[in-house]
Amino acid sequence: MMGQLNKVNKSLSSLRIDYEKCTGCGKCAEVCVVDGVVLEYGKAVFNIKCKECGVCVLKCPENALEL
Repeated sequence: MMGQLNKVNKSLSSLRIDYEKCTGCGKCAEVCVVDGVVLEYGKAVFNIKCKECGVCVLKCPENALEL
């Protein structure tokens, strides 16, 4: 199913997910208070609820998220 996800997803203007680094641990989703990042197909995905606060970027143990 990973064929459906790009290696680097640019869902929002300034947030990026590197899917080669993302392990799908879910720590980013756990810390998001607006449910702006969710797991799909075992990888992080930003959605329209994201406020681009950057808390998820700080909590990612794999450094797979960029702001």
